[in-house]
Amino acid sequence: MLAAVTWWMPLICGRWRVKGLGEAAFWLIFIGFHGTFLLMHLTGLLGMPRRIDLYPANPEWEWLNLISSIFGMVQAAGFAMLVFDLGMQGLFGRRSWRNPWGAPTLDWAMPLPAPSYNFASLPRPGDGADAILPLATGQGLLPGAPRGVREIIVTEAGSARPQHVAVLPGNTWLPLATSAAIGSFFAMMLAGWYWASLIGVAATLIAAWRWGAIMGTARDHAPLPVAPGLDLPVHWQVRNTLAHSGTVALLVADGTLFASLLFGVGFLTVVAPGWPAPDSGIGTANMAIMGGAALMLMAVGSVAARLAEARRETTGGVWAGVGLIAALIALMLMAGLAMGLDDPRRHARDALRGAALGFAVVHGVIAAMLALRSLADARQGRLGTHRRGATPIWRLFQDFWLATSAILAATVTLQEVS
Repeated sequence: MLAAVTWWMPLICGRWRVKGLGEAAFWLIFIGFHGTFLLMHLTGLLGMPRRIDLYPANPEWEWLNLISSIFGMVQAAGFAMLVFDLGMQGLFGRRSWRNPWGAPTLDWAMPLPAPSYNFASLPRPGDGADAILPLATGQGLLPGAPRGVREIIVTEAGSARPQHVAVLPGNTWLPLATSAAIGSFFAMMLAGWYWASLIGVAATLIAAWRWGAIMGTARDHAPLPVAPGLDLPVHWQVRNTLAHSGTVALLVADGTLFASLLFGVGFLTVVAPGWPAPDSGIGTANMAIMGGAALMLMAVGSVAARLAEARRETTGGVWAGVGLIAALIALMLMAGLAMGLDDPRRHARDALRGAALGFAVVHGVIAAMLALRSLADARQGRLGTHRRGATPIWRLFQDFWLATSAILAATVTLQEVS
């Protein structure tokens, strides 16, 4: 990190470093760090416990800790020197020329300091260091900003072949508001204000809804010219958008979390004392009926999501409404299941069941919100032959909700049978 700050400071401030200060900071940090922590490893090997300040029975540790403290002061002086070096460079360094390090990478294909738009044009696949000046003069892909919006080219991950143009939001407080909403939820949960945490949930849903409101379009757009002989569609005309790829990555992470819950059930079943667990009311006929009905409604929602995307120019709004109604009824049934669960404090199995049901409910709420967003897109003209709206993202969440809930139901059934 310190090397990266030093390397990219000319891009940040447009000035060259003051020689000698950075070298002095490096050696102070290097010597201070190793002088501090190598001796701490030695005291650990000698058996010294952590977080105590006096060693009356082990005076041999005191001189080692004293030396570590001295080197810690040396390290602190090195960090102070680094801050001083950066400050001197930003305030008094001489103006830097483009690519002062002679680097062969394209991050230096912009003026110094970097302007708000960063690159005047984007590189083509295969561009190397010799393309820095042409890119800076606008001879690459997507030069300038003729349409007055923030555009960026989305490429294939492996080949960097251009796929489509993503239109990004303009200046907005939404990222900050969304972060504050999510942070408030976790802060209230950590403080034990569980009912108050619902305020954070509501704020997060409102912020997410606002994100959907500023994205998309109500009219068709011709492919955008990004270079002579190369026209690309806009992101709302294609399926594999940045939002779609990001959602896939998110659901892979969520699937890992769900797998860890299932692993917890299996692990405790094998090794924990007190298993099998006490009799549970979750195996009653009413609970089984509610669970089965909820799964059927989730399956209806998955079908509706597919039809809403496939027939978006005609009946997309109708299918979005069907999916929304199915999701809401399924969530009500899951609320009934939650009321029938045993006290999660009674047994680890019951705690895991409660956590897994909560996991399913969270994804069901998101799927319902996306169905509602798709319905709003249809009413606002954001669904059409070349406009997909939120339907691809809704389909991903709906399928994930159905799959994980089915696995959860099968796990609970096997537990009850065994």
